[in-house]
Amino acid sequence: MKKMYSVPYETYEINDYEAKYYSLLRIAAGDSISAIASVNPSSVLLLAKRLAGHTEHILRDIRDGTLRADLEIDPEIRRKLERELRPDPARASKLERAARENGGKLHPKGAWPDMDVIACWKGGTVGQYLEQFDDFFPTGVATRDLGYLSSENRGSVPLTDEGDSGVLAIATNFYEFFPEDASGPPEMIDLLTAAELEVGRRYFIYVTTLGGLYRYDMNDIVEVTGYYQETPLIRFVQKGKGVVSFTGEKLYETQVLEAAGKAFTGIDQRPELISAVGEMHGDRPRYLFLVEFDTPPGECEGAELVKRLEQALCESNIEYAAKRDSMRIGPPVLRVVRSGEFDAYRKRMVEQGRADGQFKVLRLTSDASFTQEFSGVCDYAMDS
Repeated sequence: MKKMYSVPYETYEINDYEAKYYSLLRIAAGDSISAIASVNPSSVLLLAKRLAGHTEHILRDIRDGTLRADLEIDPEIRRKLERELRPDPARASKLERAARENGGKLHPKGAWPDMDVIACWKGGTVGQYLEQFDDFFPTGVATRDLGYLSSENRGSVPLTDEGDSGVLAIATNFYEFFPEDASGPPEMIDLLTAAELEVGRRYFIYVTTLGGLYRYDMNDIVEVTGYYQETPLIRFVQKGKGVVSFTGEKLYETQVLEAAGKAFTGIDQRPELISAVGEMHGDRPRYLFLVEFDTPPGECEGAELVKRLEQALCESNIEYAAKRDSMRIGPPVLRVVRSGEFDAYRKRMVEQGRADGQFKVLRLTSDASFTQEFSGVCDYAMDS
């Protein structure tokens, strides 16, 4: 979802999150909408929930042709936006009836009953967002995957509304692949072409583009789901090792380690970060930090440590900071792990066949089940 809003021939940026989303919803609710396109489905849900929360103000603004006066909007931008607004009592009455039928809350299904399609990511870790669409949007609205794409390249083109697969975009880029389950990093001679892929297998993807990238490691894992004629169909599975991204934050293992180093500097003992685990908590993701202490911190110290972790993460990753500000990512949690738990885990893994000399864990993972390997003493979390 772009941070820009358009009125004819001009584009404006609103920096305050609440003002930005409200302004977009106020303008959109004043008209009939047949399609929504946003890379991340979490942004679509965020708008749907805010529409319900701002029902009373939106109805009043549409009826009066106004824009809430208490919003933090640059005066010049406000003037230009308000210039395009007109009182619309008929539209307001229609929306009011839709809200009454929904317990007083305005949802997209009532505001835009003729909506035909939502275009967004459908692969990777976004499944729980998509599951909530039926609660907010008209019955039968199509949800079309945007395809595998990034700032570096357009990697696939979906052909149907079903699933999250698309045809590999062989006409614009050259792609090479390396099996996800292969041991060790690839030599360039080991990379596979599209003609050598197997249905059902997962691969790291490398791209050569007209823009100048050569065998660029996307650090993405894709799965081959079939073929369209002779071209593979692929779906995005997740970022590669050491990267987690639920809502576009692209948090890296190095950033987590840096944040933990900053947060734990200057305290009496030397805690060990086992891993940061990205997990869904309720209807939004969060990051849970498994940290082993020789002596568990007191309540005040634990609360301070989780605040310092949050601050350091925001400093290391501006996208994480933005997603926290917009509440698309929940507050981090510091889980204090009993002393000796990590060694016990290592022992279990070696006994199950893991090579002791090569034993290591990812310091950042989206495998939520990993937390079950450790006994927590207590959790420290922020309020919001």
